Amino acid sequence: MKKEEFKDPVDQVPVTFRTMQLRDLDQVTELEKAIFPTPWSKESFRWEVEENRYSYPFVLVKNNQVIGFIIVWQMVNELHIANIAIDPQYRRRGMASHMLETLFFWAIGNGVREAHLEVRSSNRSAIDLYKKFNFFEVGVRKNYYQAENEDALLMSCILVKEKHPLETECLCSGFNV
Repeated sequence: MKKEEFKDPVDQVPVTFRTMQLRDLDQVTELEKAIFPTPWSKESFRWEVEENRYSYPFVLVKNNQVIGFIIVWQMVNELHIANIAIDPQYRRRGMASHMLETLFFWAIGNGVREAHLEVRSSNRSAIDLYKKFNFFEVGVRKNYYQAENEDALLMSCILVKEKHPLETECLCSGFNV
């Protein structure tokens, strides 16, 4: 995957979306610990980078600092967003939207037609972000976040609707590919 870059709207410094590498794991793990009450371990991230053949881990980097990441699993033509995070000091700047949009272009190019995820039922900002990309609620996993006794909403998005053999329509944010 080629690096996808855009500029932070606050200070115009370039931000790069690229494949996660082993050298990123310390920063990714620290970000994970700072954000989530039950964080993934460094070993879990290492496994995603090195061993899970279905995993595609990506990072968002600014000034050599990981400011976000996303771990997705591709199973044939479906994508599961397993973990996503943006450093709190970079939220509300379009970073998550950029990351998802870049991810979806990559995914469509790799034959993905739909995406799925779980999100905390209390995480309104994340739910609103996913709805912006045309995700819709398909169910609830009761007590999915056991340590916090919280449900997860199951959300899905149809990324591509086949219109004609030479034309597809991307439904995740209204652009054509």
